[in-house]
This record gives sequence, C-alpha cells and structure tokens, in this order.
Amino acid sequence: MKEKLELIRSEILEKIDSFETSRSLYEFRKTFLDNKEGKISLLMKGLKDVPKEDRPAVGKSINEVKEWALALFEETDAKLHKKELEKSKGYIFGTKLRTEAIEGVARTTHDMMKLNTRFAGEHQINTHDDGFIIRDAKRRIARAIGVDESISNNALRILFGPEDMQMSLLSPEEQEFEHENKLLTDMSLREYSAFLVNNRDRLIEIFSNVSETEIGEIKETDILTLDWTIPQYQYYKQPKKEPAQKMMEKNVFANYGNNILVHHANHRSVTEIEFERWCENYDAVKHIYKNGDKGDEFFSIIYRRAFRRNNFYPDYIIQTQSGDVWIIEAKGGMQADGTSNNIDGYAEKKFEALKEYGERHPEIKWGFVRAVGTQLYLSNTIWTDDMTNRNIWKPIEVFI
Repeated sequence: MKEKLELIRSEILEKIDSFETSRSLYEFRKTFLDNKEGKISLLMKGLKDVPKEDRPAVGKSINEVKEWALALFEETDAKLHKKELEKSKGYIFGTKLRTEAIEGVARTTHDMMKLNTRFAGEHQINTHDDGFIIRDAKRRIARAIGVDESISNNALRILFGPEDMQMSLLSPEEQEFEHENKLLTDMSLREYSAFLVNNRDRLIEIFSNVSETEIGEIKETDILTLDWTIPQYQYYKQPKKEPAQKMMEKNVFANYGNNILVHHANHRSVTEIEFERWCENYDAVKHIYKNGDKGDEFFSIIYRRAFRRNNFYPDYIIQTQSGDVWIIEAKGGMQADGTSNNIDGYAEKKFEALKEYGERHPEIKWGFVRAVGTQLYLSNTIWTDDMTNRNIWKPIEVFI
C-alpha cells in the first residue's frame, strides 16, 4: 500500500505543472479523486480487503494522501484561474503596482478627460507607503457600486481577499459563506491590495454595469414624487473677462447673457452650447430653461446605478410655440473621425430612466441630444454611443 501511495504522489507531482487550463487540470484530478474510478477513491474502497487490525493505519495513510492531493489541486487551480483571467479578461496579478502618467495639454477639467494615459512604470507595493493609492481605489470602486465604502470593502474582501483576513472573527456560517463565494484564493494581503489598484478601472466597469437582475433581491423603498416648478431665481456663473454681447431672449431668466456659452469658462459641453444657440435661433422654440445639477430645487429623475438609486438632473426643459414641453439631456457627440465624445459611463441608464419617465407622462416629450459640429441629433428610442446610425440619431429638426 505504501508503494501505491508513493506512486500516486509521484504521478501527480510529475504532471501537476504541465497544465494550461483549469479544465485540463480538472480532468487529471478526476483520475485520482473521482468517487467511482479515481485511484485514491479505489484505494479507499479496497480497505475492506485489508486485515482488520491494519485498516486504521492504512486508512489514515490514504486520507493523508487524499488531503495532500486536494490541497495541491486547489492551489494549482487557483493559479491557473488567475492566468486565465489575466489572458482572457486583462486582469493584472502580482505584487507590483503599475503606474500611469497623463500626457498632453489641458486647459480645463473637461479637456483632461480626453487626454491619453501611458504606462509609466511599476514598483513593488508597500501597503503603508502606498496606502493612499489603495484607499483611493477602494473609494472609487465603492462609488461605482453605489454603496457605503465599508460594505464595498467587505464585498471585495469576500470575493478576492486573503482568507486569513479577519477570519477568526467570523462565525462558522460566515466563514462558510466566504469560502463558497471566494472568486480568487491564495492571495496575500500585498497581492490583494495590488490587485485592487491595478484592476480598479476593470472592477469599476464590471460593478457599474451590474444589472438589476444580477443584483439579487433588493427591497425598494418608496420614491418621493413632488410637484416641481422652475425656481424664481437661479445663479449661473458668467466669465467676468468676457462681457455678454447680447442677452438670450428665450431663456426663462432675465439677464442671461450669451457669454455664459463659453466652453472653457463654465464647464459647458460643446453640445450644451450648440443646443442653447439652436434654441435661441430656432423659431419653433418659445422658452428654454437650463436645469441645475444637484439640489431639491431642481428637476430630477431617479435612475438605478448598480446597488443604489441616484438622482439624474436632465440638462434642459424647453417649451415650443405649439405648447409642447420637452425634457432634453445633452451628451458629448462625435468627432469627424467617428470617435465618440461622450464621457458619461451611465448615459444608457439615464436614457432608460428618462424613457420610462416619458412613458409614465405621455404629455411630456423627451430626448437625448448630441452634437456633430454645429448639427444636433436627437434620439428617444434607444441609446447607442455610435452616432453613425441615422435610424437612431436623427437631426433634431425632425422632432421639434
């Protein structure tokens, strides 16, 4: 029996490092641990033929080899899983922090969003010296998920963190839950911290796009609905060095100067500027109101962002000469080479929220507007970042 067990050990060790995928490793594992035909399982079944007085010792030896094999296969599978994620999904593993640098010239924060980043080097992570970078990654992920940072950190720990982190403080039920839901095993604290930083944007993308069905059972609270009217007063920032050449007559507020429509001074997007100019010069438009972007005094709609609901503040409300009321959201358009200027990762969710609002209030018209040069295009059917489809993005004059 001793020789058989040593032979099994040797056979496993000889081939364990030769596998490229978890699937091939699993097939090899079955050779030894399959309940019916596995070599170790057959040895356990053969205990009935061992003299009664020798069975405890022989059974112990077989169990030791079985436990050793299980641990080795699980450790190897975890390594292969990381390699597969690295190759197919672009995840980065290890204890080195990758750093990036922004290159280019930016005059405004909006310009900075368009700058390219490049690989700037890497260094071995130090959980103390790099603490700010690690905490920043956790904060950004929590913001993307839409939950409190403590909840997000606990979820990340369960999914990816080292199992020895706070395990002694958990109940047996909590420990079992963590084992069952662990996606990556055998990572040290340094590996885990580097994983969060190096894969921050990838994790944000994944968590940000969690659908409502994937979230699980979420108990919804009642949404507060209130009557809303345009505020009597509203502050708009105007550049002091660029006095207004004329007042925008169709704006609902007096003294709304055209100097507000300066891209670099007021963080107004190209689409917003072109839309306000279009409204001012288009005969069918009677009034235009520029909505605020936060606060109870401004018009907002609820939309789902991963694990929580957020307020979405559409950019404009306009009234036409015929009396129609339109709610308009302005998004980045498209460059001449076809590149999208939209930088809002939640544009589709907001689109669906406004669409649902329009279905509940058929008396209200709505649309998302994007600019290509000075031409504005509107969609109120489906959201797509690609503006080349003219069945979806149509000239705004088709609608208004």
